[in-house]
Amino acid sequence: MSENITENETENKSNNKLILGGLGIAGVLGVMLLCGIAALLWFFWPRLFGGGDPIAERIPNDAVIYMNVDLLNMQSENFQDLMLVFQEMAEPDQDKTLVETLDEQMGDLVNMNFTDDVLPWIGQYGGLAILDLDLESGDGEYIWLVETRDKTAADQFISSLAVALDDEQGMQFSKSEKEGIEIYTHEPDFGEDLLIARVGNFVYFSNSEAVILDSAALDKKDSLASLKIFEDAHAELPNDRVASAFFSNALYSEVFDMMAAQYYMTDVNNLDDIPLGGFAMSMSADDAGLRFDFAVAYNEDDLSEFEKEAYTADYLAPKTDDLVPADTFFYLGTNQSHDPSFYLQEGNPLLDADTEEALELLNDEYGIDIMEFINFLSGEFAFAMGPSREGFISDQLDTDIGFTAFISTHDESGFSNWFEDVLKVIEDVTYTGIQLDDISIEGYELHEMTMGDEEFPSSMISMVYGADNGYIILGSSQDILEEGLGSNPSLAESEIYLNTWEAFPSGSVPYMFINMTELIDSFKDANPYMADSFQEIDSSLDKIPVVALAINETTGYTQAFTLIIFVEGDQ
Repeated sequence: MSENITENETENKSNNKLILGGLGIAGVLGVMLLCGIAALLWFFWPRLFGGGDPIAERIPNDAVIYMNVDLLNMQSENFQDLMLVFQEMAEPDQDKTLVETLDEQMGDLVNMNFTDDVLPWIGQYGGLAILDLDLESGDGEYIWLVETRDKTAADQFISSLAVALDDEQGMQFSKSEKEGIEIYTHEPDFGEDLLIARVGNFVYFSNSEAVILDSAALDKKDSLASLKIFEDAHAELPNDRVASAFFSNALYSEVFDMMAAQYYMTDVNNLDDIPLGGFAMSMSADDAGLRFDFAVAYNEDDLSEFEKEAYTADYLAPKTDDLVPADTFFYLGTNQSHDPSFYLQEGNPLLDADTEEALELLNDEYGIDIMEFINFLSGEFAFAMGPSREGFISDQLDTDIGFTAFISTHDESGFSNWFEDVLKVIEDVTYTGIQLDDISIEGYELHEMTMGDEEFPSSMISMVYGADNGYIILGSSQDILEEGLGSNPSLAESEIYLNTWEAFPSGSVPYMFINMTELIDSFKDANPYMADSFQEIDSSLDKIPVVALAINETTGYTQAFTLIIFVEGDQ
């Protein structure tokens, strides 16, 4: 019995070894296959689904400006169709494609052909970075990289380009090797240097040899792609973008310093204290039209407690779009969770000692307390323009246009008393009489205000203002407020307005709406001089019915917006 068991065990163990051996080989092959698939996905995922940027991995993280283009997305049918529309609007008689235009320009410049000399080797991405920029002098170093998918063809292009630039433009290049890199260098007696080289899968153009060598040896952890501000800002941009740009906070500092120096605006230097972080923007082809996305990212470590709270304010859908008529052609409305008085507290870098002193002087001299006014307000604001038969704008421009403005308030009587005091100051300072007449519009108790000398009717200005039903209201005329406050339908119920916001990212809220068709139509009935001008604009913009901007839902300390130029009534 024991012998039989032993023999059976031995046989089973042998069989198990064969089975395990077979599974082991299959397992190893399976693991290798999975690893291979994972590696391919890791490399090709950005190529297949967008969002990758190998150029940024070769750019130092202290770049001031960086711009990138995705040549694959640029060739998409959506983008090509959009470019044809804009090309027709800009140059109706121009029927050349982008590649045909590049062929022509390259032929004129260096007697080369983009189709034959560039397309065979050019890859998916190209990028331009500006380093060490001095805005005042215009000096700076740049690096322009183009990805290549054929190194041999790229090398041949560089060699041919150097010869062509010499023959056609008189630019003589010398060839040298530095750190294993073959570099073509043009050093003119006047003007900037031009260096051309290929390093790995990238063709370089620059005005600095050191910049090329530094980029070639750059560790990814020191690149722009690994900078958190860059990552945070680009995370808010769509993956299918055709082009993008990034501006570092170093650029803002340069701008502020230049403004302060040129215009003697010493207060501008205070803006350096604002942690602007990095600003990114992109362009992409949307089903609705041409889409632009904007994102500002802040470094949490640089933010004060006040700034952290300020930058994480919630943006709610506006309610004032229900208070303006459906034919409103311009609407700007925001509804923020913070009251404006929040920004008066200590810690706001814009509310510095100089600003407070200026506000105190205004109060001391004229009795106008701006701080008191801000404390009346809550978080909603809107400004709108639309058709109006009356009012000073209509009279001055000889066209049917007016405006309304709304600011939410939690102290209607407080504002009314404050504004009456302001009107008295205006009368005293300008020696201009102001007449007030009470009016009622759809349950809103308001005042019609007329300023000027009755002996000169053309100089008189009339507006409507008041505070009621939770809003401070200002209108260029009574009729435009009657159309809005009693409108049916309102802008909020307009089909074109509602359809517009369906094209925006989920969670975004309306901010700005421009009905281009209604806007241009409003000026067609204007005086002859303006009508002729707008007739020309109408013929070039007739394929753009709407332009709109929305605030996007974001995470962390980032603010993001999307603007869409709708094309040919796609909404």
